[in-house]
Amino acid sequence: MRKTNSVSWVRMVLAFAAVLMVAGPGLVLAGGGTSAYAPKSSIIIGPGSVAHSGAASYVLRVTYTDGSVLDNPAGTVFPSPTPGGGTIDSAGSYVAPATGIKDKISASYSNASVTTQASKFITLTP
Repeated sequence: MRKTNSVSWVRMVLAFAAVLMVAGPGLVLAGGGTSAYAPKSSIIIGPGSVAHSGAASYVLRVTYTDGSVLDNPAGTVFPSPTPGGGTIDSAGSYVAPATGIKDKISASYSNASVTTQASKFITLTP
């Protein structure tokens, strides 16, 4: 009976060693290291023109290193006011200035110690 227990123990150790050999460093890094959910790129989605004093909605579309895509993930920052005098809130709701020809909105997002940024020029129309 003692021999059977030691054989089972040896089999478990060998099975664990086989898992480590197959998984390699990936198994060790699964709990730490670089995140599979780090942002890779971003783009601002929304209209290219807005009437003076008009409103529009914009989203920051973030693509992650694992291929997933999210719109306005928590932590997205839209700086306001914009260089052209418009305003934009954290949800991407933009209000154009009453005058001007162009405006520019920007957004950034950080996760897993990686920051991605995007900008979009908007034509202002009377």
